Formats: sequence, C-alpha cells, structure tokens
Amino acid sequence: MNKYDAILTDLREKDGKIVGKVRVGIVTIDIPHGAKVTLDMNNKSCELYMENDKIVEIICEGKKLIDRGAYIETDVKGRSSPTSPKRKGLDNKRYSNAQEDKHFIKSFATAPYNFVPLNDYVIKIGTPCSFDEFHENLNTGYIDYELETITPLYIRGISSDVSKESKDIPEFFSPGGIYKIPGSSVRGMIRTLVEIMSYSEFKFYDDRYLYYRGLADKSNLRDLYAEKIGKKNKNTGGEDYKFNAGYLTKEGVRYYIIPAKYNENNKQYSRCDINKIGIGVSSCKDYYKFLDDGRCVIIPRGLKGKGSKNVKRVWIINEPDEDKKIHVCEKDIHSYKNDENRQAPDIVSYVDNSRDKGGERLIPCFYVTWKDKEGKERISFGHTAYFRISYEKSIGEHVKQQSKGNGYDIATALFGNESEFATRVFFEDAELDESFIGKDIFCERSYTKVLSTPKPTSFQLYLEQNYDLNMGYDIKKLNHWESDAKIRGYKLYWHKRLANWKLDGRNNINMKVLNEITPIKEHVKFKGRISFENLSDIELGALLFAISLPHNCYHKLGLGKPLGLGSVKITPVLYLTDVGRKYKRLFNGDYWEIGITLKMDFNKYIKAFEKFILENLPPEEKNGATTLWDIERFKELKTMLSWENTNIRGFENMTKYMDMNREEDKGKYTDRNVLLKPSEVIQFLKGPVKGYRNMQKKTV
Repeated sequence: MNKYDAILTDLREKDGKIVGKVRVGIVTIDIPHGAKVTLDMNNKSCELYMENDKIVEIICEGKKLIDRGAYIETDVKGRSSPTSPKRKGLDNKRYSNAQEDKHFIKSFATAPYNFVPLNDYVIKIGTPCSFDEFHENLNTGYIDYELETITPLYIRGISSDVSKESKDIPEFFSPGGIYKIPGSSVRGMIRTLVEIMSYSEFKFYDDRYLYYRGLADKSNLRDLYAEKIGKKNKNTGGEDYKFNAGYLTKEGVRYYIIPAKYNENNKQYSRCDINKIGIGVSSCKDYYKFLDDGRCVIIPRGLKGKGSKNVKRVWIINEPDEDKKIHVCEKDIHSYKNDENRQAPDIVSYVDNSRDKGGERLIPCFYVTWKDKEGKERISFGHTAYFRISYEKSIGEHVKQQSKGNGYDIATALFGNESEFATRVFFEDAELDESFIGKDIFCERSYTKVLSTPKPTSFQLYLEQNYDLNMGYDIKKLNHWESDAKIRGYKLYWHKRLANWKLDGRNNINMKVLNEITPIKEHVKFKGRISFENLSDIELGALLFAISLPHNCYHKLGLGKPLGLGSVKITPVLYLTDVGRKYKRLFNGDYWEIGITLKMDFNKYIKAFEKFILENLPPEEKNGATTLWDIERFKELKTMLSWENTNIRGFENMTKYMDMNREEDKGKYTDRNVLLKPSEVIQFLKGPVKGYRNMQKKTV
C-alpha cells in the first residue's frame, strides 16, 4: 500500500451531499461516494492511501474519511465509476472538463528543461562601426570575472589519440596540464543570454522537416496521418489509401522514384497472406524479395517464412514502369537521412550501397507527394505502406518574429556573423584560481546516468499549446508541426541542488553508450577575462546584463546539465581603456603607452541597455514595466535562472525526465502531456490552493 501527501479541493454541496476532489501531485481524482468530508476541509492537507490503483483510505486532521476497502477510479469522462478499467498509475488518470469532454487530460509533463518564450519582435540597433580603427566615443576594455562552481562542473578533455571517441575521455579539460574552462563555452552561454535579453533574432536552429507516423497516436496527429496516408473504409470494407508505390534508384548523383505499374484494379500494389505466395523468405537478408514476374514482396520484420503458424499479410508492389520516373530533390533525401527517430531500414543507404558495389538496384518503396510553402513538389517515402512521412511545414516556419528598426540586432552586432563582420567580444579561457592548485578539487570518476531525451518531434513539448491549469488540455486539439503554432522558445535547464548524475548500476546497459566523467567539485573558482572593442554604451550594457545576473540567479555551463551539473556563479569587474591617450602618443616615459585602464561601475551601461530595449518595445509587450525583469518574458527567464527554486518541496520530481520504464510515466508519453511554463511549474509547487503539492510516495 502506498501513502501520498494530498489536498482536498473543490469541495461543494451537490444533491444534499458533499462532493469534491483529492489532489495528488498534478493529478486530481474524485473523492469516493460516502466519504465523511465537510466543507470546512476544503484546501486542507490529507493523507491518501492507495493499493493497486484503488483508494483505500483518506485521513484528514486525524479523521478517517472513508473506510478501508472503499475506492473510486475515474473513467474517461471523469465520473464516479468503481467498475471502470484499471489505470496504470496515479499520474495517468484522465480528468474531464465541465462538459465531460473525454479528450481532456489532466496531467502535465516533467522535464529538467523548460523554455523562455520566443520574442515576437526583433529590435535592431543599427550597423556596427568600422573595424579598422578605435573610436574614442565607444568603449574598449575588458571584464575580469570570477567563476565559482555551485554544483559540480564538467568540461570534457581532449586527447592526442585520434582513435578515441570523445565519450572515452573522462578527464576534465586541461590543455598543457592547466585546468581551464574554454572561452568558447563561456562565449556560447553568454551569447544565448544576450540574444534572449536583447530581443535579437532566433537563428541558431536546424531548419528541417520533421517526420512522424501517427497510425496509433491518441492525439489529433492520428487524424493528420490518416488524411495523408489514407485508411480502410469502415463502411465499405474497402481501402482508401492515398500513398503510391514504386522503386527508389539513383542515376549519377540524382535520386529517382520509378512508379510501379497499375493493375486491373487501378492499384500499384496488392495484399495477400504470405503463405499463399509460396516463397522462402527465411534466408532473405533484405526487407523485400522480387518475384519471378517482376513484382516485389515487402517482408515484415520477424516473419518466419512459409509454414509459419503466424499467418501475416504482406504488401506486393507491382513491377516498375520503366518509362516513368520522378526526381527526388536533395532536400527530401537530406530530410530522410536526418530523421533521427527512424528505426526501419534506411532505403537511401540501400541504394547508395548497391551503387558502391557496381549495381543499379531498384529499392521498393511507398511514397506520397506534397507541396512546400514555395509551391515546389516534394516527396516523402519509406520502406512500408505505413511509413514515416514529413510534416509539410519546417521548423523555421514556426519561428515567427517581426523586425523593428534598421541594421542588425544586438547579438549579431556584438558577436558578428559569418559573411559581413567579425566579433568585437573576445573570450579567453578561464583558468583554475591559484588558491585551488594542488588541492582535491575533483569528484570521484564515475559513469553518468543514461538519459533518453524527448526529441523535437515531441510537439507537445516544443510547440506552444493551449491548456488550462485546472482543466488540462484537449489531446485532440494539440498543436503539431503542421499547425500554425510558434515554437516554445529558448531551451534552458533548471538548476538542481543535488547533482544526481552518477549511474547506480550497469546491469542491462550497453557499455558503448556510457560516459565516464570526472567533474570539478562545487565551490571551486576559476578566473577569466572577456575583452571588447568599440562597443556603444547600449552594447556594453547588453553584455554586462547577460553576465551580471540578479541575486541568487546563476548560469549553466558544461555537460550534464539535465543531471544538475554545471550551475556556476559569475562575478564580473569592468575595466575601460583610455583609447585616446593610448593612440595619441607612442611612449609613456621609458615604456610603451598602453593607455590608462580604470575599474568602472557598470550600472550606467546596464541602465542604457534597459532604457533602449524598453523604449523600443510595443506597449502590449512592455505592459507598464519599468525594468526588464518586470516583463513577462524576463520573469520566465529569471525563473529558469533562479537557485531559490531548488528549495521548493517537490521541485526535483517536477524537473526530471519522464521515463517510459517508470510505471507512473508511461501514460505521459501516450497522452502527450504538455509542458507548463516555468512560472506555472513554480506556481503549482508553491500554491496549495491553486496549485498542488508534490506527490510524496511512501510504502507503509
């Protein structure tokens, strides 16, 4: 029997009885009929006892509200139903809205990451100054900073042995035997924050087409898939498939699909039982076999061949129509190869390998055609009829931003771009502080936990969704990659007080996927420098704003962020150089004139940056804010950067990856649980009335 900390909520009188809910974690369940609850118990804490997914007891303020043995489960419409089908875990119960919509899910995703919303507007600052001279009215100097590890930090080392994979190098980064944090790592971290804070353009993403297969999906993705692929007609018993069949081949560097011929039923394919064909497939190395008449049989995985007790129906593709061929553009080949979730045979590799061996093989396939936003004909193809197809919108079509002003955004102006101008900000490696040299600064070397991270194909996590904190979301109205929804924004990782990164055991784990690391312990310090040239007050303010975070807010750096590694505190000191003095004379007495460098207060520059951004924001975005941290986007950012969250009860459970091997998480995948905003996660954890208290599971 399991015990949970819970809350009685929504208590009200109905038909002369007191009804309501008991809230555990992010799940709300009906209180059983006959429970001895009173209205004054609303929003009070209680103890919930469950066994085999059944409520067996509720205790509030020492009073037993139901007798052991009584229970209730929630059916798909949220009604009281002692005979409803058994659920697979408390967190997976469904919840109804007021209209008892069976598609509403009251359960949200958990993840060690979340998103800072994408800015709707891109603010431009103008064109950077010339790079062939120093400007007296601009700022040149450097920022010295101290970096302190708040949780263990790991930056992978390098090896002169080119045969070694990076995962096989457990040592910390130490070129020349000196422990360092690469300047490039700090640069990437700061650039991301500058981009977020300065309303710059979101540009560093792979604008590709994602693939999906929604055959058995519980969401509206299933309907989209059926619309593209077709399905059996339940009324007539016939087939309304929309895919075509043919053969993928290659001529020179170009790929083609040769369509299959149509039979007397105007079909390019047929289906029949494998045992009626009379072919031996047990020795087939490929997923297909050509028949003597030129047709091709698609062999399902796991098929035993003729005589198998498990009779299976197979697809048979008609012989190729050699007089026709369809060009498959390079984009479609590239998209197919980049489909990282595909586990089926890679038919492009089949074609490439056959040519490498001097052959001109025709590889059987199924395909559908569609048009992209430019009106160009595109093709999705696969090895079987129900193959993974491409969304008709790319990732980039969900990045929706409007430009304000002329020139370049601040992030580009500071860090440069590939084709027009270089960076004006330079990051040196940060070296271990002298006071820590020779001391025991390393954690014990260990393998890290193996994580299975959700991919961008998990649209319920990576796209903005419609949901209600109390009612949940409609699984049939989720935004997928063919909708008009915006991406969630910039992905950042939560801080975690306990860096739970070590692998507990190696049973049944493929050693090839394990990473062995040696992190630096917490509270170890490094010293680094960031130099800059010819920055305006606004640009320097943007850089300092990203480096100097509010109290108890920290940066994230290095590997293992989802496991709690890499929280660091940066303390900067600003120095400016008198450029005019440096270049007006060559010598200063017996020495070179290097200009006077003075330690400066940087609040002036931060205020200049804030003023510039606030003045260029539309009223609806600014919403009366007098500082950037009062803007809603910045509140979400601050929530992700805040260390104070780690003290909240239940925070660890709400910021861990969902695991399909954990019983309580299985339904979160099939129900496509959406991800709350950062502030909503904290709201749930803090507020017992409008939110929830974390589920505390104990065996009694």
